[in-house]
Amino acid sequence: MNKLKSKYPNIDIFAVAVSLLLFIWLFCSKLIIKMDDGHFMGILANEGFTLKEWLEYRYNNLSGRTIGEALMMTFLQIHPIFWKLLSASLFIYIIYFNYSIASHFDVHDSKRQIAMLSSASTFMIFVGVLNAGAFWYAGSFTFLIPCGFMLITLTPSVFSVLGIKCPTAIKILAVPFALIAASQEQAAVCTCAALVFLFAVSAIRKKISITAYLPLIPAVFATFHLLISPGSKARGVYEAAASFPAFNGFGFVKKIFLGFYNYCTFTFFFSVFTVLVFTCLLSLLVCNCYSSKGIKKLAIISPCATAFVALGYNLLHSLIVKESVDVHFKKCFMNDTFDIWIYLTAAICAAVIILWAVMIILIVRIRPEAGLTVGLICCAALGCAIMMGFSSSIFASGKRVFFYSELLMVMACVVLFANIKPSKLSKIILGLCLAAAGAFYVFDIFNLSLFEIPVMN
Repeated sequence: MNKLKSKYPNIDIFAVAVSLLLFIWLFCSKLIIKMDDGHFMGILANEGFTLKEWLEYRYNNLSGRTIGEALMMTFLQIHPIFWKLLSASLFIYIIYFNYSIASHFDVHDSKRQIAMLSSASTFMIFVGVLNAGAFWYAGSFTFLIPCGFMLITLTPSVFSVLGIKCPTAIKILAVPFALIAASQEQAAVCTCAALVFLFAVSAIRKKISITAYLPLIPAVFATFHLLISPGSKARGVYEAAASFPAFNGFGFVKKIFLGFYNYCTFTFFFSVFTVLVFTCLLSLLVCNCYSSKGIKKLAIISPCATAFVALGYNLLHSLIVKESVDVHFKKCFMNDTFDIWIYLTAAICAAVIILWAVMIILIVRIRPEAGLTVGLICCAALGCAIMMGFSSSIFASGKRVFFYSELLMVMACVVLFANIKPSKLSKIILGLCLAAAGAFYVFDIFNLSLFEIPVMN
């Protein structure tokens, strides 16, 4: 045991994290029969059902997510424990991925603290997003599973660019797993865009590892299959007519605005804890990098501005407009009638995001690799959210559509934490993150165990 501990000094932290994850997945998660899980079980029970015919029908009429849906129906025909083990394994891989990248930036010998934050990272995700995107069987095959396989697919290229040794097994698995990674629109576009960007970085450095970019071939194939499906287009038209008639009249710019506003509404008024942790860590790193009083003042403004928007502005909006920001947002876009509050909210949120961008640029000047990594992760989070502006189901899908954005923002927090100098404030932030993750974990044990339909949004 001592030899193992000396070789892997943080193995005790990861052992506790793995045990807790296995417990909640094996003993608390379940199929939710009264939702889509029961619907798909009913389809399987139909006499004469064949997977091939059902997938063809879905592809032509409802959805291009053929690979993900084939996987979902296959797992539904076997014992639920296999789904639970797969999902728990992906949670564990997310921890491994976050820890590996963050450890690369560790210059203050903070690996034990990084291990703690990485282990808590999955339960820092907003509970409505986590439950609907991971612990709900049908939801997991649209969010958690493609997202987990996306990270596996990207691991060889990310590790290659950062100079981290990638296990051979992951290099081999990344190629076929790219098909599953590209089985959902957000994951597909994010996977392909990241691989192309990382390939360009490798080409500029003249250090291209061909094996690291082999997953791009199946990823592009699966993405093409997904996006050109007649079922996706037909479903979009149907859903627009049924629940969002104004959507068909939106042009490209308005759809971008819809996606951006949706991101702002969630990020600043729901995912408050994550966004405050992110902006505090961002400010701390800027203060670590610069001694200028002017820049330090700018860094301090960021968490104050974020807190004002997330807490003060939302209250002010509710008192004056008599509606919360998210309710007002939905009503205005559904009716295609924008008022001054829509533009004011967008402008204030955009100003905070621009402030984040300025601070990331400041970090890039001093620590280019760390700044670019955080910047790329944040761009991916914003891009995944804005994509929803091109879907007529943007309101029908609930908060689970932010699973990718939430996970990426948590990842950015872990990377930022690895770069900052240990201090009392950094210890307080770590303690708050661990406490919040622990509270959400305990809440979910009761939530998943006692409620027939857990909290989803």
